[in-house]
Amino acid sequence: MFSARCAVVAFLSLSGLVACASPRLLLMGPVPAYPRTARADIKAVTFNAGLAPGITRYAKQRAAAVAEELSRFDYDLLCVQEVWNEDDRQTVVSALNLPPENVYYVDTKGEGETGQDVCTPAELADILGCAKKKCVDEPPDETTTCAAKQCLEQGIWLYLHSRSCLNCLTASAGKSIEDIVGTCTSKTGASRSYGGNNGVILASRWPLMDKTNVGLPSSGANRVALTARVEVPGKGPVEVVCTHLSASNEVSPTNPVFSDWAEEQQAQVRLISERLALRAAGRPQVFMGDMNFGQRNEPIVSALMWTSWRLAADLGFVSPVEYAEPPFCTWCRSNRLTGAETDHLIDHVMFRNPSGGHGLVPVCSYRLFDKPIVILDWRGRKIVTNLSDHYGTAVELDLR
Repeated sequence: MFSARCAVVAFLSLSGLVACASPRLLLMGPVPAYPRTARADIKAVTFNAGLAPGITRYAKQRAAAVAEELSRFDYDLLCVQEVWNEDDRQTVVSALNLPPENVYYVDTKGEGETGQDVCTPAELADILGCAKKKCVDEPPDETTTCAAKQCLEQGIWLYLHSRSCLNCLTASAGKSIEDIVGTCTSKTGASRSYGGNNGVILASRWPLMDKTNVGLPSSGANRVALTARVEVPGKGPVEVVCTHLSASNEVSPTNPVFSDWAEEQQAQVRLISERLALRAAGRPQVFMGDMNFGQRNEPIVSALMWTSWRLAADLGFVSPVEYAEPPFCTWCRSNRLTGAETDHLIDHVMFRNPSGGHGLVPVCSYRLFDKPIVILDWRGRKIVTNLSDHYGTAVELDLR
């Protein structure tokens, strides 16, 4: 999760995935954690693809496998996150093979660049010297992944003495050492990861109508909420939003408006809720994506950013995946790409019903894309890994 290992702290290797004690609120009864035999009115799927070069291992090598898996999966609504590079986005969109009106993404490249996050050669010397020494066997696009683990001391020094330089380095995730030097010692530097791309794609087997983009206040990476309306055949309209919220990290946000990550994340949730309520005008709503929050579900799942989860619940959103029986995680220790120490459920398909009229009723919720895959690394060696550092989730809903 750019998300759980946001580029803001790539060189510090700090994920921010810290479990905390919190209450458990039961907003609904148990939901079966397996597909229903009869086809539901809506099958909604969210998946963080983890195609984050320089942040998540084997991004380049996994892209084709991600596209292929998505191309053959059955869904009605699909929200994909962390397809950061334009080439990977085109690969995924082409694989979906949908009419243009059924796919929505927005170009945010260059937005949010301040021109203030730069480095001097002296500030770069120690950390780049470390990376050249300890990451010599890594491909150029994974140098920052390696340096985040191997050059922690130098990254902490930058955090303490030159936050602007650290911001540029983390915004340059996935670049070679030579490109990082060229970018960060230039007059403009870099403030937003992946050139300001947002990595989010919304797709549907039905046309997406009245499409709008809500830009979210954020640090380090551009965040968006893609909104649209679909007409469920024979049942009626549903409002849909697809997003990727900020993650909690152990360093403070770069956005000066927020004192901590909870403030930033909750501002995003409030803004999405307000815009969605205005759009919906009494229609049911589906809110899906990598939320980077969730409540506990013992003995499997630990809570993360519980106050943000509580805010979403107070705003009327319910997440059936959190009541799946048996429970499951989506950011998990079992995943070869995470390095996680605890299990979390942070990828949600939430819904909110109006006070009267049609409403969505969850019938089942289950995990997807959790089987190992075999890829060839940059040297042509076979590697057993996972499709992404996240597992996907599906929720099937009836519209009644």
